[in-house]
Amino acid sequence: MTLQQKQYLVSELKDVVDNYEVYELDSPSDYDTILSILTGMLNEDWHTHFSEVEIDEYLTSYFKEELSKTN
Repeated sequence: MTLQQKQYLVSELKDVVDNYEVYELDSPSDYDTILSILTGMLNEDWHTHFSEVEIDEYLTSYFKEELSKTN
């Protein structure tokens, strides 16, 4: 996954959470649905074939890294 794709994912994640009603989510904490949406968006916009597992692994490592910076 390229740096641009990673930045795109984080940016889109913020957008989906901030505007969860637009994406017809019941709440901004519906992670499984958000993961599915993000995977579809990345694959469609970047013509890639990432799986939800790959996207989840990246987001998990990204947020663990971000949390470690704040502690």
